[in-house]
Amino acid sequence: YTTNQVGVQLQVPLYAGGITQSRVREAEARRDQSRAVLDQARRNVTRQVREAYLAITGGIARVQALEQAQVSSRRALESTLIGYESGVRTGVDVLNAQRDLYRTQRDLSQARYAYLLAQLRLKFVAGTLSEADLVDLNALLIDLDHLLQPRAVTVRHDPDAVGEPDRLADIVRDEEHRLARERPDARE
Repeated sequence: YTTNQVGVQLQVPLYAGGITQSRVREAEARRDQSRAVLDQARRNVTRQVREAYLAITGGIARVQALEQAQVSSRRALESTLIGYESGVRTGVDVLNAQRDLYRTQRDLSQARYAYLLAQLRLKFVAGTLSEADLVDLNALLIDLDHLLQPRAVTVRHDPDAVGEPDRLADIVRDEEHRLARERPDARE
């Protein structure tokens, strides 16, 4: 006679100390933490994009305003030079007008630089910055290099007027002679 046996063994712990529930809660907490990190990253990128965009729009307005201020400063210098030639203005007035023009030019250069950086920053935070963008910026900076060179201002009404740097040197020399004559120790 033959006997066959088939058996199944099942082992189910009645109580495992809550380890299963603990692992489930841990996995849920990690999921929630990952979602929070992702949401925070999205908010940061959105904020950075918004800030970069606002920097660009503000930069455009600042560059335009400073370009107009440069035109105004140049005209003020020209009129001060005319006044100096006619004896109405002093050499100090001319030098102050020159200083104002150079300050405006410096501010304009800084505003242009900030605008270009804001463009790069926007492309970077948006994830679209490429090597071609940097090559284009480099070419632009090389082309703009001539803007950094000082330009002479001449008075329009005088066809034989000398460039501004020569005239300013004469004005400075005249002022130094005038001040030397006015000093008490120079009269002795």
